[in-house]
Amino acid sequence: MTYADKIAGYCSGVSSGEIPSCEFIRLAVQRHTGDLARQDDKDFPYYWDQDAADRFLGFAEAMTHIKGEWRGRQIVMEPWQCFAFGVPFGWVRKSDDLRRYREIYAEIARKNGKSQIGAIIGNYMLLADGEGAPEVYSGATSEKQAHFVYDPAWMMINNDEELRKHFDINLTGSRDNPTGIHCRSNGGKFLPIIGNPGDGASPSCAIVDEYHEHPTPVLYETMKTGMGARRQPMMPVITTAGTDTSAPCYTARGDAIDVLRGTMQNDRLWAVVYTIDSEDDWTDFNVWAKANPNIGVSVFEDYLQAQLHEATTKAEKQNIIKCKHLNVWSNSGQAWINMKKFGKCGEDLNEDDFLGEECALGLDLAKVIDICAYARMFKQGDRYHVLLKYYLPEDTVNLIENAHLQQWAAEGLITVTPGARTDYDYILEDVKADTKKYEIRGLGYDAYNALHLIQGIQKEMPKLTCIEVPMSPKHISPPMKEMEAIIYDGKFVFDKKDKVLIWMFANAMLKSTVNKNYFLSKENPKSKIDGVMASILGLVVWLKDVKGSVASIYERQGVRML
Repeated sequence: MTYADKIAGYCSGVSSGEIPSCEFIRLAVQRHTGDLARQDDKDFPYYWDQDAADRFLGFAEAMTHIKGEWRGRQIVMEPWQCFAFGVPFGWVRKSDDLRRYREIYAEIARKNGKSQIGAIIGNYMLLADGEGAPEVYSGATSEKQAHFVYDPAWMMINNDEELRKHFDINLTGSRDNPTGIHCRSNGGKFLPIIGNPGDGASPSCAIVDEYHEHPTPVLYETMKTGMGARRQPMMPVITTAGTDTSAPCYTARGDAIDVLRGTMQNDRLWAVVYTIDSEDDWTDFNVWAKANPNIGVSVFEDYLQAQLHEATTKAEKQNIIKCKHLNVWSNSGQAWINMKKFGKCGEDLNEDDFLGEECALGLDLAKVIDICAYARMFKQGDRYHVLLKYYLPEDTVNLIENAHLQQWAAEGLITVTPGARTDYDYILEDVKADTKKYEIRGLGYDAYNALHLIQGIQKEMPKLTCIEVPMSPKHISPPMKEMEAIIYDGKFVFDKKDKVLIWMFANAMLKSTVNKNYFLSKENPKSKIDGVMASILGLVVWLKDVKGSVASIYERQGVRML
């Protein structure tokens, strides 16, 4: 079977459901197959080079296993490995025939061959990528961790005398303490790096192993910024899930998922995340194959069955086993909304479709340097239609880490206000314009940062009913539960072009009090949920009585309002 057959077969099996896969792997397959269909489009800047993918995969299978029952045997790349790691080496740019993808984010559960793959990538980038004087590094936070990838790479070369002679390789150190791989034929080197690598390196490849253990992004950022002089560098991040959602790895994971879902564009990042779906019952062993693609090859069913048994019988072991064997981040909140069901709520909406109709407004104001969201919610029959506007100051949009915001601004999805602070006058003018287009039922708002703007609205539009909605769990829980119900009943409709709202709903994490009251959180500061809150505040206005007090839904759940 050719590598092309393996990749195509894997994609077909994932798409048909024959191969158990989570949402993120299905999206990765859709991304690849969708790009294949677009490659002949003159406006699409990339093309698929099967020979380039074959070079990497052929090199991988020229390596040998270095331990266990397979020691000394040639490596065989499984179909999932051909897809996950062959694809990023096969896409190239039409403009210069250089590689498209420069970063890989691969989240793979333990015992699925992560270190071996990292070692293969490192050796390929040192010996066969064609870079002059390549510099390859295996980076980690500790010497022990750095050697998890580095030692197999060193030993693969040490075990292959023909390879060493062909590339004129000098190995330093010993099997017990490998210290360096030096290639005389191209002037390259492959070294382990621990902690802060300094600013002198010019890596052509930097393998970041177990990124979840890094407390800061220093090593990652230093390596990435050092790649500027390289023609087609590669930064593979190969990790399991972790237990600290404030760590940079969780942010990188979020960015990878946003790219897969299409809410963020990054044509340089290839991402595969092997985990279970949020709606899966983790105690059902049938779903464990989603997070363990190498089941039956390097990780065996009886071992995983034993892990499941331990997790279900020892409460103290549950989180760490789910983390390491299912890639479930152990202190992350529960995703509030099933994004498959939410995606079905998207339709083509236009502001002019609702001219003259009754409209409820919702306003969530962030800090003056952050996203503000303004919702217009219309009710037709028992369906709620929402249109959002977002506002950000240009200084925030232009920050180097905000490429997704720059893209959305270019697409007209975000209103960019001049300077370093959001100009609330833009929001005020939009509210005034909407009072002339629609019959405004009222405006629900969160008081945080809202005093000045609400005073301006009440001064210029004294007839507009403004309802302050407390953000305490007992007050926000009822409309959250109502929002959840109308989404799952298919009675919530959003503009399917609104990538920002899709991203924000995906960021919304559900928390609850001992009294079962809901409230929302986000796992890191980059994960914004302002559009979600604005939509909920608009819904509150629809749930109020005609006298302007918030009634119905609150009263049904025993909450006394002001």
